[in-house]
Amino acid sequence: RDYKVTGVQTCALPIYRARYNFVPLVGQVYHLYEATPGDLFLSLIEPEKWTKYRFVGSYRFGSNDVWEVIE
Repeated sequence: RDYKVTGVQTCALPIYRARYNFVPLVGQVYHLYEATPGDLFLSLIEPEKWTKYRFVGSYRFGSNDVWEVIE
């Protein structure tokens, strides 16, 4: 089940503090990892295939520039 995050809640999501070196594509799912405490980054690599960093969550980038939490 997907949950769409809107309004005030969006600022609280850790994904809005994450770093990434690409332009997110609408509809694409990205995975959030923590390299070191407080150092968050996005990747296309699924958590089942990458255990080097702590997995935080998965998100889909929406057409209105809002990230949707994937559970």
